[in-house]
Amino acid sequence: MKLRSRERSTNLPALFGVLAIALVAAGCGAASSDPSGEGLTDTSEAFVADFDVLGGSGPEAALLSEIVAKTRPPELSSVSIGPIADDAVPPGAEAETVSGTKWLTFEYVVTPDEDARVEAFWRGAVAATGYRRAAEEQGLPLIRGYTIRSRAADGELVQDEVAIISSTAFEWDGKPASTDVEPLRARLSEETSANVRVLSLEVAEPGGAAPVITLETSEPEALFDQDQGDLRFVGDLGMYEGDLIRIVDQNGELVWIGASATRAGAGMSWTRPDLRSPP
Repeated sequence: MKLRSRERSTNLPALFGVLAIALVAAGCGAASSDPSGEGLTDTSEAFVADFDVLGGSGPEAALLSEIVAKTRPPELSSVSIGPIADDAVPPGAEAETVSGTKWLTFEYVVTPDEDARVEAFWRGAVAATGYRRAAEEQGLPLIRGYTIRSRAADGELVQDEVAIISSTAFEWDGKPASTDVEPLRARLSEETSANVRVLSLEVAEPGGAAPVITLETSEPEALFDQDQGDLRFVGDLGMYEGDLIRIVDQNGELVWIGASATRAGAGMSWTRPDLRSPP
């Protein structure tokens, strides 16, 4: 699994950049494919948030609960807001820390699947930037960064990521993250391919839209072969709060997962060991 920071100048290159995957699309929204081809099954109401909000003032806790719930975090047990830990901000980054700025800590209980840790990191990261923007609008203390801790069911710590929010990534080009997923919906619906199809598109909304795309491939190796070009790019997703793309094989086994928290300036990915990473 790889964790990487993103600065504004990268603008989602290669892997996340202009994702134009050739797809047999079934449509988008928080919906999944209907094998009959007669329409989509809307799953947007199926998620129920169940997590604790710890710390912060009443307005902070209420806003944080609202924003985090909109990321639809399936394995989140708690999120806390409090002072910045002494060792959280690396040397050289202190200048961006405004007096009174706070820190978010997300605690997850995850399954042993590889994609669970990637998804936990991603949903926490996009929630952090979504909350930071809303807090600024309401005159509440800003968020400097976040910690993602994931534990197995037995309590073993399997992930402990500490990340500051890059100002250049967060401010981007001065525009707020887009909430319009219709261009993405259209691209997915119009593209076709013999060996890749869309299984679902979920849209988290922690401020800007944060699409989650699940794809199925009949030829995993071809996706990572530059010569065959089966992994093409499906439009620039950099205008969103972030995006997560999951690719499975025809048995439902994970092939690759990539998460980009655009406005947090970070991303994470995992590739099945027998396949090489895409370019």
